[in-house]
Order: sequence, then C-alpha cells, then structure tokens
Amino acid sequence: WSLLVVMARLSGRLDEASRRAAELQRVLGSAHRGEPWLGRAASFSAALASGAAVTTPPFPPAASIDPIDAMAGLVIEAELVLAGRATEALEHLERPHRPNLGAMSDLPGVFRALALMLAGRADEAEQWVDRAHAAAAQLDAPAAMSLAAALRAELRHDASLLPPLPAVPEGLADLLVLRAHVVCGDGASESAYAAAVTAFAAPGLQLVASPVPPYVPSG
Repeated sequence: WSLLVVMARLSGRLDEASRRAAELQRVLGSAHRGEPWLGRAASFSAALASGAAVTTPPFPPAASIDPIDAMAGLVIEAELVLAGRATEALEHLERPHRPNLGAMSDLPGVFRALALMLAGRADEAEQWVDRAHAAAAQLDAPAAMSLAAALRAELRHDASLLPPLPAVPEGLADLLVLRAHVVCGDGASESAYAAAVTAFAAPGLQLVASPVPPYVPSG
C-alpha cells in the first residue's frame, strides 16, 4: 500500500495518491505490527503534495538499521525537496551513519544532489550525481540514469549532456529532464515546465527568472 502511494505521488497522480493514502490509513489502523514508518512516510508525502499544512516529517528513529525504515526516510527527504524545503531535507540527508544498502544507498543520491543545487551548494552536488548514475547503471534503472544525466547537464549548463526531451512528463525523472532543458536554454519549454511543476505539486522546483550560474568542476 505504501509503495502505491509513493509511486502515484512521484508520477504526478496526486488524486490517486490521496486515495491510496486514505486506503493506507485504514490498513494501518487495523494493523498491529510495531511502527509502520514507511506508511507514515507515504502518508506524509501525499498530504504535503495535496497542500496540507504538514510541518513535522515522521522520520524513523536515527538508530534504526531496518532497510524499510531507510526507504521511509528517503521518501520524506524527496518530498521535502519537492516542497521547497531543501535545507530541511539536507539536515537529514547529511546526518552521519546512514544505513549502507550498497548501490541502493547511492541511487537516491540524485535527491541529495538536487537538494544541494536548490540550496545554492552546486559545487557539492556532482559527486552525488556521479554515484547515483553509477548505481543506476549497476541496477539497470534507466529512469534514474536519465534523472542523473539531467542533473549533470543542469549543473554544467551543457546541452550536449541532456537526455531526450519527454513529450509529456510522466514521472519525476521526466520533470527534471524538462527542467534541465529549460536551464540549458530551451526557452520554448518554459511554459510546459511551469505547468508540469504545478501538476506535480513541486514548488521547490520552480525556476527563478535568472538561473544560478553553472557549476564549473575543478581541473
């Protein structure tokens, strides 16, 4: 149930995410299985996306080594970034001793990179993009590879690195590819991107009139 909520939310299907979240609450209300952190995270994500005034994210205990709890934390971090609370997300993303899930730990580096970029710390972001791209290749996750490539293109303001422009954004990866095209100079896609940001309830991804200068890697 939790993953159905998250998948609907990250695909921009906000009404479905809200319905799934309501179903999830009924399931959680009838269950007695400890602390359902992933369910809480999914409900938080759907609520924040729907415009609810949710202030305190339900992060799992920092001491937990349960990979499901780690997934719950990632869901919350991603939602905070989309909601324009990148600095708050980074406070959690940068905590020490995060669970090590191998390549699965590196794949969400795209959200850390995006949070850093949105927080004005682009010079710290590319290492996380590189790690996420390598993990996506290892796990054969093409959407994540496309997302990482889009972030790299945006970081460098290099249109030659851009993945193909999606006809219609159907997920978060498509949304960030569209964003990268706009940042790299595709003025014709600006209105489509603005509409997509609204449709995906992602105010944190709104572009200002004058994008920040590109990150120039040393060496």
